[in-house]
Amino acid sequence: MTVLALRYARAANGVSKLHGRVSREMWHVLYPERSVDEVPISSITNGVHARTWVSPLFWNLYDQYLGPDWPERVSDPELWAKVEEIPDEELWRRKEALRERLVSFTRHRVLRARRNRGESNERIQAVNQLLDPKVLTIGFARRFSTYKRGDLILRNLERITRIFTNKEYPVQIIFAGKAHPRDEGGKRLIQRVVEWSNRPEVANRVAFIENYDAYVARNLVQG
Repeated sequence: MTVLALRYARAANGVSKLHGRVSREMWHVLYPERSVDEVPISSITNGVHARTWVSPLFWNLYDQYLGPDWPERVSDPELWAKVEEIPDEELWRRKEALRERLVSFTRHRVLRARRNRGESNERIQAVNQLLDPKVLTIGFARRFSTYKRGDLILRNLERITRIFTNKEYPVQIIFAGKAHPRDEGGKRLIQRVVEWSNRPEVANRVAFIENYDAYVARNLVQG
């Protein structure tokens, strides 16, 4: 199928410079009259659309200190050097506000999920203690497939539990993602993460958001 696609497609590309180079080497056999560098497989490095993912709070901050044309200059190192001019207090205040909003969003989604499953009133009330707006928060969102190793964090349960329950430097994590309906291995990964999130010692430090989509992703990125 790859050969068919390369023969009949108008254009072909890898998803990074490295992927493009490796692909040209792999499929050079189809173009023996050309050098490896001339194999017609280019590359397009993944990027993000600033207007979609940057929160309004930071958008306003960048307008003020970087200039209103910053979305058109995101690859310019000189532009980002100006970040040093943003007062630490102002930057941190907005960061804390966004983290607090993310915690509120996560609680709302977890609460809705527990109600839909008909869980006990005790479990529903416990959502009020889920996560802490003042604690270092990690967001982990991806398609749960076995080769992506979404459960890698659980390989040493004793160590990760010690990190997440540290009284002086606590950490918390928000998981989100889906598995393909026919990917039983991916479903088991999610099951492992959810079971860990329900353990009493980390119950308020770990959350799993169901029905992952672009809206959930935007909240995680901004928070």
